[in-house]
Amino acid sequence: MKIKYDVKLPEKHTFRGGQKSEEVAAIEEFVKGTKKNMCFEYDTPEEAKRRLGAIQAYRRKSPLGPLVDVYRDASSLYIVRLDPKTVKARKEAMLMAANK
Repeated sequence: MKIKYDVKLPEKHTFRGGQKSEEVAAIEEFVKGTKKNMCFEYDTPEEAKRRLGAIQAYRRKSPLGPLVDVYRDASSLYIVRLDPKTVKARKEAMLMAANK
């Protein structure tokens, strides 16, 4: 065993749990605004697919999730604001499915 004193310390890694991704922060701002849709463009389709999974998880957990719809096309993700009638119909369908 070796023991050393006054050594150069490596950079300390911090826990980033609970921190929102750039996409989630942008979607939250989008929902507050008046725009009808938005697009995230990535370098590769694999990166877009990976980020789509993170956005879908956000939609399942967040109360703002039912307000938008998400589509992927190659290396782009498209976020579309839903009209209030569609949102209401989806919520009613979810309630009916939960009661069965």
